[in-house]
Amino acid sequence: MTFIEKKQDWIRKMLKQAQLTEKISQEYFSTQPKTALGEIRNLLLQRLNELAQHHHFLYNKVSVRNQKSRWGSCSGKNNISLNQKLFYLPDHLRDYILLHELAHTHEKNHSQKFWNILYNILGKQHTKQARKDLRNFDFLFYPPPETKHRSADSLSVKEI
Repeated sequence: MTFIEKKQDWIRKMLKQAQLTEKISQEYFSTQPKTALGEIRNLLLQRLNELAQHHHFLYNKVSVRNQKSRWGSCSGKNNISLNQKLFYLPDHLRDYILLHELAHTHEKNHSQKFWNILYNILGKQHTKQARKDLRNFDFLFYPPPETKHRSADSLSVKEI
């Protein structure tokens, strides 16, 4: 029996899941207004600044990109990178991700100290629920071809 034959059931299952994800993505993006990356960037930066000031976090630079598999990241130098797809999340999940990255300005890893920072801001239950709820939005990483937004790399300096 070949490798393909051995994995036939798994391949079918994954193909079916990919088709469902694409369908969900198409339905979702068809209901969303087209928004320029510059506007998305400004709205994300504005909210990040509000949360940082309110919770006394300091960060260095911020970039907004069309990332394939991360909602955001924070470097050792407190540079925050945000996924432009955050724009499409419900407000409470967007805030969770922004606060998550801001918490990394104090604690670089996912130790108990890191989680305690978030628990003190959001509460333990809300933090855990937000992490769980984010899984319902994995389809945002796979926008259908006709609705893909341009990546930050394709924008001119004037647009940013």
